[in-house]
Amino acid sequence: MHYVEQGLQHYEAKVLQTKQRSLRRLARELGQQLVPMSTPARTANLSANNANS
Repeated sequence: MHYVEQGLQHYEAKVLQTKQRSLRRLARELGQQLVPMSTPARTANLSANNANS
């Protein structure tokens, strides 16, 4: 087997996939369901608003 450089973006994408799969598994074990957020920008705005409160 030969090592092939895939790049940082490929590595980060694989790490994200692994984290998402683990989180879905944990949610299922706890009887919960993950619900995707509408947009990342909305999340940033909500976080900023909550920090200012």
